[in-house]
Amino acid sequence: MRVRPSIAVTGALVVTVLVAVAAAGTTHANASERPPTYPAAAPSTPASDTPAPARIAWKACPDAPGAECGTLRLPIDWSAPRGAAYDMAVGRRKATDPKHRIGALVINPGGPGAAGVGIATAAHGPFGAAITSHFDLVGFDPRGVGASHPITCERGTPRDQPATQAQFTALVTANRAMRAHCRATAGPLYDHVDTLSVARDVEALRIALGEKQLNFFGASYGSVIGQQYAEQFGGRIRAMVLDGNLDHGATLPEFLTGTAADGEDGLRQFAAWCEHTSTCAFTGRPVLARWAAFLTAADQHRLIEAPADNAPAGRWMAVQSAYGALVAADYPGFAQWLAGLRIVAKPSPAVPDGHDDVSTSIRTPVLCEDWAPHVTTFAQLTALIAAQRAAAPNIRYSEESMGLLLGCTGWDGPSPNPPRQVRLAAGAPILLVNPGHDPATGIRWAQRLQQRSPGRFALVRWDGNGHTAYVRSACVRTAVEAYLVTAKPTATTACPAGPS
Repeated sequence: MRVRPSIAVTGALVVTVLVAVAAAGTTHANASERPPTYPAAAPSTPASDTPAPARIAWKACPDAPGAECGTLRLPIDWSAPRGAAYDMAVGRRKATDPKHRIGALVINPGGPGAAGVGIATAAHGPFGAAITSHFDLVGFDPRGVGASHPITCERGTPRDQPATQAQFTALVTANRAMRAHCRATAGPLYDHVDTLSVARDVEALRIALGEKQLNFFGASYGSVIGQQYAEQFGGRIRAMVLDGNLDHGATLPEFLTGTAADGEDGLRQFAAWCEHTSTCAFTGRPVLARWAAFLTAADQHRLIEAPADNAPAGRWMAVQSAYGALVAADYPGFAQWLAGLRIVAKPSPAVPDGHDDVSTSIRTPVLCEDWAPHVTTFAQLTALIAAQRAAAPNIRYSEESMGLLLGCTGWDGPSPNPPRQVRLAAGAPILLVNPGHDPATGIRWAQRLQQRSPGRFALVRWDGNGHTAYVRSACVRTAVEAYLVTAKPTATTACPAGPS
């Protein structure tokens, strides 16, 4: 039996631990059982170019006692709001103290590709009593996710990093074929899952809830939803918390090298912990040198997992395992997994060493539409891979960002939501929180956002490890909850590392 870090990579950029905390809760009915349909939007009055969203017909959630579920009909293409539509799944758990209710708190746990209904409807979710007493918790499954017209395609073949022009050409051909297949399978929604469209869906949700202003908690990739909402509808924000931030203003090279450097920092944090912790199960020293030897052996197909099964461990699987453990801050589990690796003299049969689903999940079209990679030549791809390696000599790349690069290679046509720097006008303060050593969304991205709009963004840094901060630090939770309740900037700017 293979020994792996206790929490593996999520397959999204990155689903936050909010999902794990709420895992005990259940969600709505299985969306995969529903046949895909592409209904026309209901007729609306000619008084406005954009139809007003209908109210949500709430019903008891079938598998979340005490919570309510419903759907909201929304345009697939916000530039043609009277055209085809889809039903966005929504769930809520009402405030436990109705007399002191402040409003609804809309939640997005990240991804892209994480469903939010289950976070809001879980009986024992991630939010403390200060939040659950004052706010209705409202979650939604973003377009193409969960029960909101889910986008699924047939599983693709492994996508290795191309080493030759012929392999690059094969990757482009495979990606374009998979994109065509997904379009045919998913219908028109496939070309409209960009985050700007999701931000517009959030505004429609605010109106449908009857809320005068938006309260929003976005984690990980949910921070991009929050940024784009603030850019489009900044005057309608009461309070907004963004935890584990990305900067949609980064160019593709900046994004790839920056996230690779974030992963490198995470690996170095683990190495320092292991070398100064007597209980670390991995005894190889120095840790980074031993890790480098493992990756070299994986390149040569000479690395195997726990001797109980002698399973070959390829380069991608090794990096994926490291990345997943660092995101979860599961240092003991990662150390135990490393302790079970062995370098053998005879190469094992080659194992697929690529991202085997980069073109089949919702994150591929979201990331391709949001970051507009447009990598069209082997030279471009090689240069970008080399730049990541230079920024992260030990971990080599961000597993998630490499998935974006390989999955989007060969995509053509204009992007509906290309990167651009967000600079916000005056308005309600927005609270950014971030670990100082986040291997997925490093502190640099939050600092860049604050520097561009210092009058709107306040930043609380938690000097800890792992992805996102709210569920990991009591200090951060106190600052976040005080801000959400009062809508006033917190005096706290830093929280020490330590147990939550």
